[in-house]
Amino acid sequence: MNEDKVCCTYKHCRCESRDIPLTEAIKIGKAVYHEVCLNEWNHIKEIKKVYYENISKTVVQSVLGRVINDIIYGKNIDAEYLLFALNYALSHNYKINSPYGLHYIIDDYKIKNQWKLDKNRKILNQNKNIEIIKTEDTPFSFNPTKQKGFNDIIKE
Repeated sequence: MNEDKVCCTYKHCRCESRDIPLTEAIKIGKAVYHEVCLNEWNHIKEIKKVYYENISKTVVQSVLGRVINDIIYGKNIDAEYLLFALNYALSHNYKINSPYGLHYIIDDYKIKNQWKLDKNRKILNQNKNIEIIKTEDTPFSFNPTKQKGFNDIIKE
């Protein structure tokens, strides 16, 4: 590792390399993260907080953590999607009796469709902010060459 790089301390880092250029590293206390690793970690913290505050204050934290990790790392579900699905389920009065119920909400077709709509809306909003710069027109001409046909073969 170079002196101008540091190592990501996120336990579940899925980036191509754990090495982070100093200019891109995000330091919190003694921990150093890639931006995507920090976002994932924050989403997981928020999922646990939402679950605890809105579903069960007596949840066994180790079970909740294991279920979340299984969903995110075992099933490769985006942590942002899991947080969205949990918030959607709560706002639409879905009944969640235990942490294992999170497995069911990530497969709900209504939640998946709403997630896709929201993602597409965000992309469209980003595209509205793109400025199109018109450059000077370059003349374009195309002169097709005559292709030889059967008559050309006979003439030769």
